[in-house]
Amino acid sequence: MPKRKKKKYSRPGRPRKNYEFEEAVEVVRRENLRSAGQYDKWWKLHTPSKLPKRPDRAYEREWKGWGYFLGNYNKFPFVRKKFRSYEDAKDFAHSLNLKSVTEWHEFAKSDKKPNDIPSRPDIVYRRNNEWHTWSEFLGNKIELKLKNLKAKVKYFYITQHRDAPPQLFNIGITTSKENLLKDSTIKVIKLFESYDNFDWKLVAEKYGSPYWDMGNSSEYYINDFAGFVSELSLDLFEIPI
Repeated sequence: MPKRKKKKYSRPGRPRKNYEFEEAVEVVRRENLRSAGQYDKWWKLHTPSKLPKRPDRAYEREWKGWGYFLGNYNKFPFVRKKFRSYEDAKDFAHSLNLKSVTEWHEFAKSDKKPNDIPSRPDIVYRRNNEWHTWSEFLGNKIELKLKNLKAKVKYFYITQHRDAPPQLFNIGITTSKENLLKDSTIKVIKLFESYDNFDWKLVAEKYGSPYWDMGNSSEYYINDFAGFVSELSLDLFEIPI
């Protein structure tokens, strides 16, 4: 059989630009990460647009060690806050009647948020394997979502060809997650339980744009991947890969 020709992709937009070193230090220290390993897991989960995966290499000239970068060597050591239990924090979030993750982040920046409620519950409560989804935490549309999932399970996927540029993804819905995981030509980035009438294109076009080359309407450039995944989590249950 003739060999399949690899697609040629063009990289979109301007080259990636990171924070200046001290700006990056200020941003990362707010996350209260305690080791390089924790930073690596946090970076893979959120893929922040202006923070490098390997800051020790990206900031080689300014680098002062992981302790300085994460804040472990501060003159005034960090005192870990004591937060409410996950269930109590979730009950509080339900009482706010917020409709999106964006609304939660706006609330978290305000003076109305109690000190014992974390700004990033998805990070704090994930440490003890208590975190599920933003939809459960905020309490919006959870009953409708469960009803849709019980009707017929389908799988919403985000995959990437192994030779594709970082921001180009294949997106769609399938009835077989096994076929996706067996395909050696792609990497499965995210996988969610979905339902028939989920309008994923509306969400994809909010955070990126379609890539029409080769006539493949399932390929999208996603500029804000963290925001894209956060909004998907409001309607879908993520499946660990």
